Amino acid sequence: MAVDFSQHKQKIFQTNYGPEMSPRELLGAAASGLSQILDKFSGKKMWIIGPQPVPVNGKPGGLSVFATAHYPMANFGGSVGLTLGALPQDQAGVQFLAILEDSMGWETPVSESIADFGMLSLSQSLTGRFPQHGGWAMTKGVWRFHHKFSAPAGTPPDPPASGPQHSGYLPADFYHNPMTARVWSCLFGGMAPNDITMLAGQSLGSSWVLEYWDENIDGVTMRGFNGHRLLAGNKPLYINAFAQMHGPGAMLMLAFGDTGYWSTVAMQDAMNQTVQALTAELSTRFPYCRFQLLPPPRQ
Repeated sequence: MAVDFSQHKQKIFQTNYGPEMSPRELLGAAASGLSQILDKFSGKKMWIIGPQPVPVNGKPGGLSVFATAHYPMANFGGSVGLTLGALPQDQAGVQFLAILEDSMGWETPVSESIADFGMLSLSQSLTGRFPQHGGWAMTKGVWRFHHKFSAPAGTPPDPPASGPQHSGYLPADFYHNPMTARVWSCLFGGMAPNDITMLAGQSLGSSWVLEYWDENIDGVTMRGFNGHRLLAGNKPLYINAFAQMHGPGAMLMLAFGDTGYWSTVAMQDAMNQTVQALTAELSTRFPYCRFQLLPPPRQ
């Protein structure tokens, strides 16, 4: 039987992101939240999610993903459909929509409970990865039963005017906070820590502004460097590097930092390209050079 998703059965939630956001990554984060929800009776995933985003007609750059959750009734089954959409609005930002529809017209608390928990999960997943948004609003429909995901009715707020600005000050935990830091490492056999640190700094090239530092630890001088590189819109990507003895060699640590919480593709691409370029440069002397992305640092 075909599922009837008519207009009057919709609940629509919306939030807005800045223009630098990637629709594909936003949809991926939201879908990731949905995919973690398991049916408490079957143990299987509650939501069946489309395999990949599809273009939105009439919305250049817009992408959408459709998901379905089935639930049993007395003699038949119902379905909650969820369309996730990320629609660029030029310089105004990216409009993110969650459109929920119930084949039974939201007549039972079961379907609303599925919608409620789905919105909680996808919102938490989105905010965990991309915290800089304007806040949710319920732009269509109403809740009929008890719910935990609350969003005011009406028009959602605009996205934040811009991400956190560079002021010359970085929090003390900047290179340790999993929200702002990404850490890579590589082991160089037979090398002194300070030597490989200096070689890495020289290999980064002129696009990076570096400042070297020395620190005395138990009578041994450790050398490292901090630096930044400006990307489009004068947004800085930061780096902190040092090396320490690890067995017979030196372990070089590269910590990249982003005050924008890694919410843009450009910042992530710049980090990956830097690691690739540094690997290629150091491989001329160390053919085994392979940097590994470490698990998120602990706070």
